[in-house]
Amino acid sequence: MTQENTTSSNGVQLRGALTFFRSGLTQINAQRLSLNNTKRIVKYVVHEGDVSAQSKLALLDTPVGYLSFLLYYARFANQIILLINCDDDKEQANGVYPKLLNDLLWGTCNLIQFYWWSFKVSSAAGYKGLQLEVCAQVIDLVIMMANHHKDYDAHLQEMAKASPETQKLLLNEWDFKRKNFIRAFIHASVIVSALAFIAFAGLAIPTTPVFFTVGIVSGLLKNLMQLQKEITVINLLKEAKADDAAIQKQERVVSYQQSNTPYQLMFNHVLLPVSFYLLVTTAILVAIPLVSVTFLLSEWLKPRVNEIATEIAEEQIIDSDVPAGSALTP
Repeated sequence: MTQENTTSSNGVQLRGALTFFRSGLTQINAQRLSLNNTKRIVKYVVHEGDVSAQSKLALLDTPVGYLSFLLYYARFANQIILLINCDDDKEQANGVYPKLLNDLLWGTCNLIQFYWWSFKVSSAAGYKGLQLEVCAQVIDLVIMMANHHKDYDAHLQEMAKASPETQKLLLNEWDFKRKNFIRAFIHASVIVSALAFIAFAGLAIPTTPVFFTVGIVSGLLKNLMQLQKEITVINLLKEAKADDAAIQKQERVVSYQQSNTPYQLMFNHVLLPVSFYLLVTTAILVAIPLVSVTFLLSEWLKPRVNEIATEIAEEQIIDSDVPAGSALTP
């Protein structure tokens, strides 16, 4: 093997390792956000006079606060190294820039909020921190719209080269992306609006129940849209008389998604907050058995929730047809 081939192989391996590392950091950050949301829900429910519970919740502030910016800066460093090793691949480099901006934006925003612009410092500093967060959220919305426009341009280019059968699949994929963009944009806009009313108008809006409700509704809508997309793919494959193996593979994708997403939503928004609430509001000798019972209950519910969701998905696969004259007709 020549030195040039060896260098190229090492570059591919490095990019693969960096991508894997970023994926791991993203998963950790998702767990941090989930923990932060759970802490917010429990703090809202716990009475302010419950000093013991409030002090237990406060123990998480420092480690979660450090993670809030360290994880973003670690991903930022990861992306810088990946950008350096793109080997003049403009398409890959262009995909790195938005991620760099996102990580730098939120890493800096969370760092400032943690050290300086926090309600723990003063009320005025806390409102400045909220205003900074609103500005960062607005930038996120702008980036979201720009990415959606970029995806649309790529979709049009793919449509121009595709066969009529492939065009139907591409239209179905784009229909899902469009609806999912609207869902995510509304979700983010509600959060930005609520924070903006507090940060700039000083209104006392109960953000926790608002965020909780919007999160559940948004998660369910995404799951339903994903299910609709995959079922349409199955119908299109049947319509095109595709190979049975391809159809069965797509049906397994639907079953897998429906056997995981509903339970995950229930776990994140119900079982986890309940368990966390028990840990901070009851004595440890009482909390441990109660939390154990809660998790045993969750494990008992998991296969039943998954079974019901899978049966519903399979019924829809059998009963559904591609509507005539729908958006899937090119």
